[in-house]
Amino acid sequence: MTTNFKLTTISYDSVIFDVLVWNLNIKTNNFKQISSNFGYNAISTCNLKLFLQAIKPCFYDYFIEYFIEYFSILIEKKHDCRFQSFLPIKLKQDKYFFVNLCIIPELQDNKIVELCFVITPLKEYQDEVLDFRILNGRKKNKLLTHQINNKVYAENLFTNEQREVFNLLVLGYSSNKIAEILNKKKENIFKYNIRINDKLTSFFNIDFNNVKEATVYYKKCFLSS
Repeated sequence: MTTNFKLTTISYDSVIFDVLVWNLNIKTNNFKQISSNFGYNAISTCNLKLFLQAIKPCFYDYFIEYFIEYFSILIEKKHDCRFQSFLPIKLKQDKYFFVNLCIIPELQDNKIVELCFVITPLKEYQDEVLDFRILNGRKKNKLLTHQINNKVYAENLFTNEQREVFNLLVLGYSSNKIAEILNKKKENIFKYNIRINDKLTSFFNIDFNNVKEATVYYKKCFLSS
């Protein structure tokens, strides 16, 4: 069941949030919850793989790639940085919540011994856009975030011809201008637009009003630095 698309503004003033915490022991691969589940019982308390599979499917592969790049930074550079993401995770049966997920490394003798996964549920998920970043302390590390953003890409949803059109849509060109640039008939571009919109609607499980709206959402999710 899809939902009507509408980007929402979230206000968190004067709200008390639940905080769910897990520890991952790097040596033993033991993953356990060390906080109350606060009634969010759809997410695994003792299995990292199942824990990650609670992420909304359209964002799962992107999250995994981003996490791998982040972990590589920790291993190679011994960089004491955090990974923060805002994304939808299924915390209750058939209910996704828009959460702040922060991954915090614990280092001993310059070696990573544990990763702490901290989830703060913010609200039931509707159509909020995700955001991934690397932090030093509580501040965004713009350089590391930019480096990872340039390495990680969302799943390729389109054929080569559709991708040509989509890339120009992302740049803000109108259908008429795209037809001119690609030397194609406007009617053909309109057909591509319909197919692109259908694919993005299916991928995100959101009903977009038009291809421009769908493209804006995709861009905010995957292409914003």
